[in-house]
Amino acid sequence: AAGPWYALVDGASGPGGPYQLVTTLYATGRLTAPCVPTPTSLCLDDLPGDRRFKVEVAYQTAQNGGLSGAGNAVPLANLGFQHGGAFWFFSKDNPEMLIKILNACTSATPRYWVFFSAGTNVALTVTVTDTATGRVKVYSNPDLHTAVPVSDTDALPCT
Repeated sequence: AAGPWYALVDGASGPGGPYQLVTTLYATGRLTAPCVPTPTSLCLDDLPGDRRFKVEVAYQTAQNGGLSGAGNAVPLANLGFQHGGAFWFFSKDNPEMLIKILNACTSATPRYWVFFSAGTNVALTVTVTDTATGRVKVYSNPDLHTAVPVSDTDALPCT
């Protein structure tokens, strides 16, 4: 990936401590390769078939003696959902998270929007990479706190 990288960090907190940390990384260069799907990398389209966005999820918990790993990607394109997908952590019959990325690139709101909801209380880190620009957005949730739904209408710039 191109660099150097610049980071902006925004934290949210409430009773019992922080619930979400959001980090945006900006690269000065452009990437040219679309996302390559793997068992743990979900590739989502902006335009049909462009695989512009790469989504990865890592999880960790102290529960059950401690478990951690990479979320398993579940593409939904075969169902007609090009802009969204899901992840499972512990068992493929138990989906943990649904995510979508929407193009809101108009003159009024020149941004991509990221929305996700995770039905879990394990620590998770969601990394969204725009492979066309090299920009990365990272969202995290601490262990033993119910994951808060994310509706980020300022996620990534369009250019």
